[in-house]
Amino acid sequence: MSEKTAGTDGAGQARPDTGFGTVKANVLEHFVPGFRRTGFVDVLRDSAWPG
Repeated sequence: MSEKTAGTDGAGQARPDTGFGTVKANVLEHFVPGFRRTGFVDVLRDSAWPG
């Protein structure tokens, strides 16, 4: 395991939303295939709140 991937192995695969709004989201997006960050605007726009 390299230093570059040590922090990403399994980090975003089980709980990807824990990377929301953090530097970790940048790292996961780069190193974890298929990881897609969630944006705050997307969360609001796609919510069930009336508006």
